[in-house]
Amino acid sequence: MNVGAQPWTGRRALAWAGVIAAACTVYLAGIGHEPICYDEVISDAIAGHRLGEILGLLRYDNHPPLFYLLLHGVRAALGSSEWTLRLLSAAGSVGLVALGAGPVRRLVGERTALLYAGVALCMPVLLIYAHEARMYTLAACAVTAAAAHGALAVRDGRRGDWWGLGVASLAAAYLHNYALMAAFFIHAFVLGWALLRRRERLAPCLWTGGLVAAGYAPWLARVLGQAAQVKEGGFWVPPLSWRGLAEVLLRPFVYKELYPGYPPVRPWMIASLALSGALIVWGILEAWRHRDAEARTTGALLLVAYVGTLTAAIVVSLVLRPVLFHRYMIVCTGAFALLVAMGAARLPGRASGWAALAMLALLDARTFRDVYTQTLNAPMRQVTDDLRYVLLPGDLIITSDSWSLGPSMYYLPEQEHYHTDNKWESRWGQILEVLVPPLHREQGLKTLLSTRRSFWFVTCSIGLAKDISEIVDYDAGWEPQGDPRVWRKLPLGAYGFTAQRYVFTGRAQEGGTLEVHLTGIRPGGNLFVNLFDRPPLQGKPARWKLLPADGPELTFRLGGLPDDDYALIVLHDKNGNGRWDLDPQGRPLEGGFAVNGDKVIADAVAAGMKAENLGLTLFTFENLKFPFAGPKQVIEAKMTYPPPAAAR
Repeated sequence: MNVGAQPWTGRRALAWAGVIAAACTVYLAGIGHEPICYDEVISDAIAGHRLGEILGLLRYDNHPPLFYLLLHGVRAALGSSEWTLRLLSAAGSVGLVALGAGPVRRLVGERTALLYAGVALCMPVLLIYAHEARMYTLAACAVTAAAAHGALAVRDGRRGDWWGLGVASLAAAYLHNYALMAAFFIHAFVLGWALLRRRERLAPCLWTGGLVAAGYAPWLARVLGQAAQVKEGGFWVPPLSWRGLAEVLLRPFVYKELYPGYPPVRPWMIASLALSGALIVWGILEAWRHRDAEARTTGALLLVAYVGTLTAAIVVSLVLRPVLFHRYMIVCTGAFALLVAMGAARLPGRASGWAALAMLALLDARTFRDVYTQTLNAPMRQVTDDLRYVLLPGDLIITSDSWSLGPSMYYLPEQEHYHTDNKWESRWGQILEVLVPPLHREQGLKTLLSTRRSFWFVTCSIGLAKDISEIVDYDAGWEPQGDPRVWRKLPLGAYGFTAQRYVFTGRAQEGGTLEVHLTGIRPGGNLFVNLFDRPPLQGKPARWKLLPADGPELTFRLGGLPDDDYALIVLHDKNGNGRWDLDPQGRPLEGGFAVNGDKVIADAVAAGMKAENLGLTLFTFENLKFPFAGPKQVIEAKMTYPPPAAAR
């Protein structure tokens, strides 16, 4: 391995200046292209408070304080535009690339460092999150710096590298909890290596670790409190699954989100992961085959940081509560990129490493193009631009999902906003408290409405929001005015928005309320509620809800329904994968309920069909429909679950 950086020359300095200039261009271009998303509004809201208040507000958040403190300084100097809010994130991506000119160059040599910078520049994740006002890219930069300085400190024993390890790992710990885990494993490796191979490095290693621990001690109590909150259920991460592990591995190469409904993973993204993985394996094997001790040590440290963080998240997910989420593993992106570069550098022939880099760039080019030209966030900027032409002074904006709430508050700060939690997001804890005031929530709605003649109800098409009948009493004299305004989801997004204006007429609202009491639920996952007023059942339902299956029973309401025939279907997504699973024969693997469903099955069996041969084609709108006549109708429903596969 070509360790140790060659002396600086004008040519080398110019080359690295060009690399860093390219990184600035890549990450700053289009920085304001994406509309603000909910998470960015939370960042802006926390950082917008006085320094003394920020630490107190973080009791509602699950992240350490350093990013918010830095963002507070940026906001104070440059204001709160989309561009300035994301400047820190862009700086994190630039910094991660620029590490190639510093400790990475000293650690692995000039050529491998340049390959590292190229690999990092090819990763779409660093571009996507350079354009989001969150802490992920800064944390990735800090973790990478800690790993590089840690390897250098063990190898060379320089005081500057011990300081670099300490400062970078402490910064990582104060930026993100996953970065804290990565820093822990880096220190654990350095300590173990000093004990086993470099006893002369043990004293500075212990001093550095002790100072970092002392520096982090004031925040440790807060982290333990957050862990207790996660254990009690105040968290939203889905259950641990093989899909979740695959998403972690694919994270550097895919679009922003991987929820069901977003664009699927494309073949070139899988090819990028496969090529990167092959290069990592090749580099490890070659280092062992050639008995390259320095390469083996550096590679082992990087693997311990990445795999250790991933393993720790899996263990916590199994023992306490799910915490493994692909976005959090962004903090290890730099370690991943350096492993890829070390593998590319060991390919036979000097040109082969650059050819591998060119192949990665080619595979990721389409994703880069989409990030620059498409919109990955929801179109809330367009929504609020349109609403400004019809909003009246004093109009209240009512929301019931965070996707609608955060951006509308950011883009329409002159309006008053009221938010009521839906059943899913109410489990996330009290994070929305950072928006109060000016946000009104969970109280005082009658008082707010008593002085107004109209309001707008903004909802996201993801379907989490409460029905308006659960927020405003339909007999109170409020009714919709005009057709709803609909902004459909963009090609690379997962959802759009609907805004409906309501005015006070004093008349009782037409339409009745359907109340469903659902029992026999096996807790876990989500319930998809679909109410159809016409065929086909595979089309768009008249009403749709997503409810958490937290207990054995629940009651929900669907209001404002005209007297008509309807079909009601409830599907249980028990494993949380975003769909209702069927076996290869088309038989359900998860529970469900349909009004008149038992009758459809009984009639089919009476007609001579075997129960195991019944297909979903029997469940048509005509077979399942029931008459609804207001003002209120109650349905007692019980979930049905298929027998275990072995019993079939």
